[in-house]
Amino acid sequence: MRLFIAINMEHSIKDQVGSILPSLKNRYKGRFVPIENWHITTLFLGEVEEGKIPLIEQAMKEAVKKMVPFQLWVEGIGAFPSMAKPNILWAGVQGDLQPLHQLYQQLIKAIRPLKINFDAKPIFTPHLTLARKVIIQPSSKTEEIILKTTPWTVNALELYQSIFTKDGVKYNRIIKTYF
Repeated sequence: MRLFIAINMEHSIKDQVGSILPSLKNRYKGRFVPIENWHITTLFLGEVEEGKIPLIEQAMKEAVKKMVPFQLWVEGIGAFPSMAKPNILWAGVQGDLQPLHQLYQQLIKAIRPLKINFDAKPIFTPHLTLARKVIIQPSSKTEEIILKTTPWTVNALELYQSIFTKDGVKYNRIIKTYF
């Protein structure tokens, strides 16, 4: 099973981000991620045996044990590796970033003993992936695209399975752990 741990957001936040999609699609060409798939990846686990899910659930509970709910919002547009040569188009995440980084570190600490390979970034950059394989449209307008959503309260981590279908990737939530 291809798994990742993420923070989801309220539908109203996704709607606010979605309001800028027409402007983005005028400027960029690429594979835009369906709105229902938007999330903030906290830890990508990759291929994991189904039998390890109860251990992952315990690790998630351990990671959130001392957490209290915190607030985030989506703000700004960026790209990896850069806006001049975009490959991945993303929306930034702002707000109570210290508890978010603390949650990331606690999750790594709780998952590491499980002997599961995971993709821990040297620098955790929380973001919302909007599109992949992006290129700038030659005739694109250069007006500034402004994005800042209202805040929402983060109070859970979710374990998802990525399922590849002929219609694209679908995400199946397996576990939701509240804090």
